[in-house]
Amino acid sequence: ANARQAARWLKLASHKGFPRAEALLGYLIFDGKAIAIRPEPVRGLAMLTRALRDAAGQAKLIQPLQEEAFSLSSEDERRTALAYSQSEGPLIDLP
Repeated sequence: ANARQAARWLKLASHKGFPRAEALLGYLIFDGKAIAIRPEPVRGLAMLTRALRDAAGQAKLIQPLQEEAFSLSSEDERRTALAYSQSEGPLIDLP
């Protein structure tokens, strides 16, 4: 399977409430290159932030990814991502 198909599977898993899937998908869309889409740093950081919040015992696996994206984001991107991360429902729809 290619990276884009893997992203679709991650999307399905994240919609079913799996924080690790949401975190990995957020990490992939943060920069976009691996799945050949336009980078979406705000949406990716929001997904990572929400996944970290919801991760419970899995936080140590998600935290390094979230911290990396956070460090690469501007202050405006961070603020917007934080607001998005507090919303309910899916944060991404891949074609």
